[in-house]
Amino acid sequence: MKLRKSTPRRNPTEEISALIKTLHETDQRLEELMAGEVDAVADRDGRTYLLRRAQDRLRQIEAAKQDAILSELRESERRFSDMLGNVELISLMLDCEARITYCNEYLLRLTGWRREEVIGRDWFKLFIPPEIDGMADHFAALLANLPEAWHHENEILTRSGEHRLIRWNNSVLRSGAGDVIGTASIGEDITERRRYQESLRRNEVQMRLILESVGEGIYGIDIDGRIFFKNSGAAKMLGYNPGELSGKPSHATMHHSRKDGTPYPIADCPVHRSMQYGVVHRVEDEVFWRKDGSSFPVEYTTAPIRNDREELIGAVVAFRDITNRKEAENRIRRLNRVYAVLSRINMLIVRVRERDELFKEACRIAV
Repeated sequence: MKLRKSTPRRNPTEEISALIKTLHETDQRLEELMAGEVDAVADRDGRTYLLRRAQDRLRQIEAAKQDAILSELRESERRFSDMLGNVELISLMLDCEARITYCNEYLLRLTGWRREEVIGRDWFKLFIPPEIDGMADHFAALLANLPEAWHHENEILTRSGEHRLIRWNNSVLRSGAGDVIGTASIGEDITERRRYQESLRRNEVQMRLILESVGEGIYGIDIDGRIFFKNSGAAKMLGYNPGELSGKPSHATMHHSRKDGTPYPIADCPVHRSMQYGVVHRVEDEVFWRKDGSSFPVEYTTAPIRNDREELIGAVVAFRDITNRKEAENRIRRLNRVYAVLSRINMLIVRVRERDELFKEACRIAV
């Protein structure tokens, strides 16, 4: 039989004091619980329990956080909607059946439709010209998020039947689970820009035809004196292939020396004076130099080029090879001299009878 160890008995006074202290702490704890100053309690095993007041407070805090997030989302959506409504771009959303779920005011203004007339309608049936093929395949490629469908150009129809050319930037819309639920597109109306580009292209073609049809060489230089356009006549007269002259400094290429071979300072060049001072010059007694180093006489006119702000940005030169004309002028001068000599000799024959004197005077006239 084991003997139990006896615990030393405490002093009765100490036991009473400890009991009073415990009762006082318990009473104070109860007062705190009743006043709501304690949010949690723990049992003797250390497990913590939230009191109802603390749970209500946490719910209030969580609700306030949710309200703040929702308010921020609504404000973000408002700003985004305002931005899409104010920009001069089409904003469009379609579901997977190509039905319109959203469009901004710009699309409505551009096409002449009202919102209630387009929401829920088939985009392709309402806005795409029937003669355009392949749009269904393009939409399927976009739903598959294929890169070739992200950027696209096509015409749309307005309510009045006008065609407008739109450049699209496309993306897919996804649900919270990541499933594709439609498409979102931003479109820019490039109709006027394309018409302007086409007009420029037609003007360029017409100008090229004009330049190639004239019998003169024509070239233009920029403000740095480099050739930025020329016709085939200019290249041919100067002995170059058509592409060789582009970007070359015009003075150093064809106008660097005078007809006697002495250097021709660029400051004295009428072409560059025309560009510098904005005046027109016509020159008839100079030479241009070919690629092979030979020269030929030219007659040329140079005029300044100005931009739409009347700023000088270059010069244009029209020139012709006057070699044949110079040779013809020399022949005419020689014939005129021969005619003058013969006329004087005829007059001499009438006036002088002595043969020796006639020969002597004829030689003097000829010399």
